[in-house]
Amino acid sequence: MTIKKFMESNKALDNNFTNPDGEIFSETMAECTSVWSNAAAKGYVIRAAQHLKMNREQIKTLLIRMEWAFNDLTIEEAEKVYNDF
Repeated sequence: MTIKKFMESNKALDNNFTNPDGEIFSETMAECTSVWSNAAAKGYVIRAAQHLKMNREQIKTLLIRMEWAFNDLTIEEAEKVYNDF
């Protein structure tokens, strides 16, 4: 399952699992699953790309492709890509 599909499936459950305080399921899950952060991962990539002296346009292109990878690959597939590299 991709991160995108995971988050979409959580959002789909919002109407069924809203607690009396108004907290919705997808927000609760986002807080509980803070181990993964796309923004933090992108921050690591930006910092590494800056260290390699990539220009802003190159970094933007890299981030666009990274977003594609987040949406296209499961975590297991991404780990395999890394391990096979």
